[in-house]
Amino acid sequence: MVLPDGFVPLRNVLSSGDQSSFLGAIEKIQAPVQPEPGGDYVIHFTIRDKFPGDEKDSVPCIIKGWKAEWLPKGDPGDVAILRGMKVEILGTNNTKTLVNDSGIQSQALFFPAKSIPAPEIGHDYHSGGTSKLIYKSMINSRPPSSVEQMAVINMKAAAAPLLEQLKDPKVMFQARLGSTNSTTPKRGGKRQSLISNMTYNMFYDLVGEVVKTFWGVYTVDLYVTDYTTNTDLFLYEEKSDTEYVGAHQKPWPGPFGQMTIQIRCYEPHAGYARELKEGDFVFLQNIHTKLSQSNKLEGAIHQDPRYPMKVGIRKCTHPAQLGGLKERKAEYEKKHAGTLLSREVPTNVPKEPSAVVLSTKKQNKKEKKQKEKQKEQEEVKRKAEEIGKAVKDLNPNVCAGHEDVGLSTVDEIVNNPHLKTITETGDELTLPFVNSRYRTRLRVVDHWPLQLKNFTRSTSIPTTSQASALTSSTGNSQSLKDASQSGNFAWHFFLLVEDANAPEGSTPTRFPLTIDTARAQCLLKMDPCDLSARPKTLYELEHKLSVLWGNLHERKAALKKEGINLPLPVGDNKLALSNKPFECCVEEYGVPVDPEGKPYTEDVIKAMVNAMDDPSTDEGAHALKVLGNPKTWKRTWSPYNTTIKSGLEDW
Repeated sequence: MVLPDGFVPLRNVLSSGDQSSFLGAIEKIQAPVQPEPGGDYVIHFTIRDKFPGDEKDSVPCIIKGWKAEWLPKGDPGDVAILRGMKVEILGTNNTKTLVNDSGIQSQALFFPAKSIPAPEIGHDYHSGGTSKLIYKSMINSRPPSSVEQMAVINMKAAAAPLLEQLKDPKVMFQARLGSTNSTTPKRGGKRQSLISNMTYNMFYDLVGEVVKTFWGVYTVDLYVTDYTTNTDLFLYEEKSDTEYVGAHQKPWPGPFGQMTIQIRCYEPHAGYARELKEGDFVFLQNIHTKLSQSNKLEGAIHQDPRYPMKVGIRKCTHPAQLGGLKERKAEYEKKHAGTLLSREVPTNVPKEPSAVVLSTKKQNKKEKKQKEKQKEQEEVKRKAEEIGKAVKDLNPNVCAGHEDVGLSTVDEIVNNPHLKTITETGDELTLPFVNSRYRTRLRVVDHWPLQLKNFTRSTSIPTTSQASALTSSTGNSQSLKDASQSGNFAWHFFLLVEDANAPEGSTPTRFPLTIDTARAQCLLKMDPCDLSARPKTLYELEHKLSVLWGNLHERKAALKKEGINLPLPVGDNKLALSNKPFECCVEEYGVPVDPEGKPYTEDVIKAMVNAMDDPSTDEGAHALKVLGNPKTWKRTWSPYNTTIKSGLEDW
């Protein structure tokens, strides 16, 4: 049968791209299972597009989702449309398998066989017709086109031999059991491993050295070694400089051989991976090993659905963690000392005059680069010393984590160069935000609301814009009551901050920190409540915040009475501000906002996400319009892993 444009026959699956579409009848299918508590739900099934055909016309598939209700439901004999699927080689038999890929928004639609008409009576499903086929889809799947509907009808007709076999109860029973050779990645046991012991389709933890980094738009590739050999890895051969061609191609820094694994890091891990540099020793968690397109072993670190903000990358500094790794590195360097030396110092003095000149120029160029590098390092050290002197009086009562991460200035945070990127077609693209994390030194120069008692707000009654969005997403006002079940009160306030080293008399770059309940509980170690009704808690809040911002609150209230609004230039005498700069970890992310620019609440967002289960409805289309449009997302910063101590003895 003729497939719609963009669809690939199953026997050509290995030559298809990662965004190809497929059509077939379901031979076997399992009910959704959750391989591990809190993990993704998974459906295993097999589709075929030729009957009877041979084994090349049948391909196993895996669809994963955070919730079981996000996955399509189907039976043997149903017809499946799969869009944007990724081809992976899984299992001990190296089976080609279609797997949904969240990065390219895969889609799946299952059409019940019993509701698909015969081709001779399916004219109303043609272009211009009014009839629509019944289907069950995974989240965010668009409805079928009229051409796809007719292809589904013709596929069912072609699958008549399969449907005839499935009339036998025993055959149907076996088909509903699906494949017994699960290709779900295995977890369990002691996962920390050497690269030499890694194999396909498993989860591992690894201690290694970063050899190279490569930044993508949403991901970061880390090339990591632990100086053990695995023959399934890419082979990096020892070559002289003259064997590398291309104006921008750099020689491989080593180690040579099959000792380095490429690991693709997705958010939130990618944000931390961007802070790594060559030579860093790292501990990587939950590396999912798989086969690359060039049939080599590679890995990926995905977001953990149970702990979405957990970062599986840490720098290693303790000798107990690095003992074995450094020993293997020293052994490798000793073994390859001759090669390493030959790459640094020319051992043969050329006899030809022209060659002598060439060698001298090359050596001079190398020495110039070394001097420039040394000068850059001295400049970095000098700036670090200047910053250290300028902020030597840091607030000791504010503690921030990730002390091994370098400091960023406010200008570097606000003007993040990664907001501008280049698409695959070569066009420049400005992103609304970048999921990233920083460590910086700040000073609070304003806060909102004015009164501390308003730092919490009731969640019982959503605002007008939130209520209308929630109603339009769910279709009934009952969900307004459901949206308030997370608690009666929530933290909600803002801190305007500037760089701790901002020069006096200037109006420096500033940005607001958004403090919601989760961030406030970490920062203040206090639960939200009705502050107006609890003066003791309000008093405790006032004292804690005075640790952070000194006399800012009192000066803000006094200046307000004089008709003066904050913020003011740095060092303005009218402000008479007395507070200390502090170290803070800051995370950047995006939040969807309504047409007035107000962020939707978490409950409203959840309601819209649920409505996206069926994008063919008005509610689903509205949810896609809001959550799928980059213009509706607002760039936001919040503190994380930063806490105010309770005592005031050091103030």
